[in-house]
Amino acid sequence: MSKVVEMEQFMREGFLVVRDCVPPEELASLRAHCELMVERHKEWWSRNRQPGEPPGGLWEIDRQPRVLFDRVVDPHDYQATEFLFHENTLGVSRQIMQCEDIVPTQFGMFCNPRRDHGPAEWHRDIRPSAHGNVQCFIDDYHFNPPHYTQWNIALYDDDVFWLIPRSHMRYNTEQENRQLAHSLYEPLEGAIPVELGAGDGVVYLTPILHWGSNYSARLRRTMQFAYRGYNNGSFTQAYVLHWPDEVCERLPEHLAARFRRFVELRHREFDTIESMFRAMIAGDEAGFAAGLEVLHGRPEGRMSCLLQLSKIARAARDGRGLVGERLTPGEGLALWRRFAAFDRALQVDEPNLVPGFQEREPTTYNFNEMPAMDVNEFVASW
Repeated sequence: MSKVVEMEQFMREGFLVVRDCVPPEELASLRAHCELMVERHKEWWSRNRQPGEPPGGLWEIDRQPRVLFDRVVDPHDYQATEFLFHENTLGVSRQIMQCEDIVPTQFGMFCNPRRDHGPAEWHRDIRPSAHGNVQCFIDDYHFNPPHYTQWNIALYDDDVFWLIPRSHMRYNTEQENRQLAHSLYEPLEGAIPVELGAGDGVVYLTPILHWGSNYSARLRRTMQFAYRGYNNGSFTQAYVLHWPDEVCERLPEHLAARFRRFVELRHREFDTIESMFRAMIAGDEAGFAAGLEVLHGRPEGRMSCLLQLSKIARAARDGRGLVGERLTPGEGLALWRRFAAFDRALQVDEPNLVPGFQEREPTTYNFNEMPAMDVNEFVASW
């Protein structure tokens, strides 16, 4: 039986601490398994080190070495990958996203560096040029269940992760912007450390302001899982699955079957997007509307879906992405013309940079507001 999520509280605060996410009786074996995964990944880092890197590659120099379980799992050693499907992880994510088809987009583990690196930067997991602005997430959260969650699950006591409760539903305050403009590396007013005991986890919504407070050499083994929902009425910015299809070949059959299903869901979604895009190219408003209803079932918040689709269309214009691979260069350009007016409306006149985002260079994309445009006006802009 999974932990019960109080959804009103979760949506208000933007995060939930799940105590004993790893059941106490499983903690020792999961720790031992994850150390084996670390040793395998150290070999991978060494084999794949870049020019100028030390013999151990990123393991020796990265401020937060991240083990990717999909790289080192095999049919005999898969406990961490199987934990993706535990009631305390998948089950909780299913309650949050309110749908059955919950798919991991990435699964790995944060490790401590070889030497102290100090704090990281405060940020929201948003780049306006790639993912959209704060308002598009707020609009969607007001009417639809979340479509994406991230987890930190500590195998040893961990207080590295800090966040500002409720910041996922608002813009940065003037005071926050002043503090962040002064320094991205210091505690913000109203921030709290998420104090995880061994086996505890925290699940959170990624627009929330958060911080890696201290990447020190103290032992750290904290699993990092991310999930997205399919067919929950809302379309996510996290549509990329950050693991290769070949991972199915390195899993026992009971897990491989689930991952093959995930690949099928991804292709089915992109079939829908391709069909919708081809309808747009042809000026077929009914075909466009049918695809939009599949991707984002409720009328409320649909402009956030169109924003994510505009990013996919921009990649397709340049021949990139799953849809880009399916369109000719001429089709990609014709598709982009359908999004051009909306894309212009997403931007401001001069490059700007708001602190506390993943964007590191000024961009003309608006960090906060959505344009005053609805779906009918979008179609009329064709």
